[in-house]
Order: sequence, then structure tokens, then C-alpha cells
Amino acid sequence: MKRKVVLLIMLVFTVATNGQWQKIGDINIGIAGQIIAYGPFVYYYGNQAGFKLYRFDENGDNFTDLTSGAGEGFSYIYGFDGKLYGCWLSTFYTSEDNGVTWKEISTVSVTGSGAVLKIVNDGETLYGVSNRKSIFKSIDKGITWEEIIINDPANVGILNFAVLGDVYFVVSQGLGGLVSKDAGQTWTVSNVSPSITISNFYNYNGKIFTQPFYNGLFFYDFSLDTWSASSSGLPGDGVFYNVKSMSHVGSTIYLAGSELIGSASSIYTSSNEGGFWEAVGLEGTAALNAAGSTNFISVNTKNIFYYYYGLFDAVNIGFYKLPNTAVTAINQSMEVPTEFNLSQNYPNPFNPSTKINFSIPDNDFVSLKVFNTVGEEVKELVNQNLSAGSYTVDFNAGDLSSGVYFYTLKGENYSLTKKLLFLK
Repeated sequence: MKRKVVLLIMLVFTVATNGQWQKIGDINIGIAGQIIAYGPFVYYYGNQAGFKLYRFDENGDNFTDLTSGAGEGFSYIYGFDGKLYGCWLSTFYTSEDNGVTWKEISTVSVTGSGAVLKIVNDGETLYGVSNRKSIFKSIDKGITWEEIIINDPANVGILNFAVLGDVYFVVSQGLGGLVSKDAGQTWTVSNVSPSITISNFYNYNGKIFTQPFYNGLFFYDFSLDTWSASSSGLPGDGVFYNVKSMSHVGSTIYLAGSELIGSASSIYTSSNEGGFWEAVGLEGTAALNAAGSTNFISVNTKNIFYYYYGLFDAVNIGFYKLPNTAVTAINQSMEVPTEFNLSQNYPNPFNPSTKINFSIPDNDFVSLKVFNTVGEEVKELVNQNLSAGSYTVDFNAGDLSSGVYFYTLKGENYSLTKKLLFLK
């Protein structure tokens, strides 16, 4: 017998985000506190009088203190392959029960006696980023690691890292941006301009953004081999505006930052890959105008989550949420499918957009990704827990080259791949 339920599927986004922010936690997790929305939960962690790790459900409710199971704590927590990964000093950990318990999976030796401070992925490959000259690469989900050392130029201290296939991006102490197009064998200095060094990265579906200190937002233009401005709509078009964190869900990107003059905190959103930014109101968060502030953002399909820390603003420190009214329902089904299915995209061939339909018979953590012909991930369309049902996703390939691509739908116990053709 087929199961009958009412489903409202939400996978396409607009830019209008209105409503009132709600403070859902007063806990101080320090100036380096972070949020990660992954799977059915939101994790809130940092170090203030000791490491702290807290978990909320995807609505920002049902608070759970997970600190006791986190050992010494983590410098970074990352969601990958349906699990949580954490790093502390030179050791990697995983949690398969949504942060309740953690187990050590591997330890590396950082050349120069440093520590691993960040984890990122590119498709199925994991990277651990040290604060010295070492990048660690794992093709077996963190069990073993290959150390890649930046010897050219010398005396590099890594501050941030992004990867897209064989192209590596590094923020280094003193030099700013470095780019390698041969998987870390050789490097060249690459800043926005000689006088504006880059300070951070964000990878949005294969588009690499960088955030120069109080100089707005830029993206790496592969056709020009340089950084191009992406600050339209930000205060002063980015001049004296510091982007502090970014997040995205579906085709909508969010950023949090502050202005140099007045230190006003703000949140912006873009539905056209950073081509134009619109402000999200901060009603309900008080003034949030403080020097030395932290503005960290993470989003899911239900809410925008925001951690604010003000060095001289203890009253407003905490964890806020805003209902994500940018999410628009696009499909309604009265019937839950009985089998896993991935349909051929339509239209096909296409330019520049196409639709991909898929169905899942049970609640599952699902990823839908697009790969080129050599297996490099070029777009991540879905990466979250979904309820049983039928879904439609829009895929815009406008920033890709013409050619054949493959899209893969993966769940816990299944995987399907189909081919599509993009013709400009």
C-alpha cells in the first residue's frame, strides 16, 4: 500500500527576507565562536572560559549541551558525508551521532610544529589546513593523510584555504593570497591589488569568493585569472565594509559583516551568485554596533542563524535566528514515493538552466552534486536531511563551460548518476 501524506517541498529561493530576529541563546562562546547548520541540527561552539559545544534542532529549539562529550574541544567542526568532523591540534575526530560522542580517527605531524585549524572538502576529498606551511589531503574520509608543503614562496603561515579541483587558494601571513593551479606544486601571489591583500575565502558551488579586510567582496575570475569585485549593494559598494562570514542554502548566499566607520553590523543576501546584495533587517537584535565584534552566520532552509559577540557589548552577545522567508515552496505532493529515483534533467541539452527531479522513499541525508568529465565537483545543489518525497531542483550552469557533465544523487544506501549536456 502506498503511503499518503501532504508534503511541501522547499528548494527554490527568492531574496526577500523579512521578519523579527529572536534571541535563542545568551551563551558566550567567545570572540572566535562559530555556528554550523548541518543535517537536522545547528551546532554552536567556541571557547570562553573553556570549550563549549551546544546543539539546537533545525528550528533553533530543543537546546542540548554536548560539551562533556567533546573532550578537549575542537578548533573547527565540519559536516561531511553525513557525519561531523572535528580537529584539535594535530588530531582528527568524527561523530556519527550528531555530536553526542566523538572518536579519534587519525593524527598527522605538522611540519614546523603547528596545528590543524580547519577542514574543507572538494567532492569526496577532505583537506586539513594547518597554521604553518602544510595542507593535508585525504581520499579515504580522514583515515590517512598526504602532507602538501608550500615551499614556494618560503616562510608561509596559512590563515585560510579553499580548493576547486587542482586549483588551491591560500591566505598566508604577510603575502596575502596565493594560488596554485597544479595541486600545490607551485604557487603565485594573487591579491585584489598590490595594496589590498585578501584575508578569507568562501566556496559557493565552485565560485571562490574572497573577503579583503574592510574592502568588500571579490570572486576569482578564471577567465581573467584575477579577482573581480562582487560588492554591488553592500555599504559603499564594499569600501570600508568587512565581510566576516558567509553561508548559503540552495541558490541563495548570505553574508554577515560590519562597517569600519561606526562598526554597524549587518547581514546581506544575494540570489544571483553575488551579482547584487540586499540587506536583511536586524530588527530584534538591538543596535549591534560594537568595535571588535564577531558576526558569524549559518543558514538552513528554515532559519538564518547568527552569532554576535561584541567586545564592549556584553548585553547583546548571543545566538539569534530569523525565519528564512527566502525559501519558496515549489512543489506539493500527496504521495510519498515507494522507491529511490533520479530523473533525466529537462530540458536537455540546456542553456543556462535546467530542472532535476528526484524522489526518496524515506527520510535521509541526501546530496545532489554535479561533476565534470574528470570527476571534479563543480556544483553542490543539495546537501541536507530531507523528508520522504519528490523534489525539483533548478540548476543554473551559466558560470560553467559548455560540455558534458554528470549529476549524482546519493543517500545512505543508494547512489544514482545521470548525464547532462550544457550548450552555450
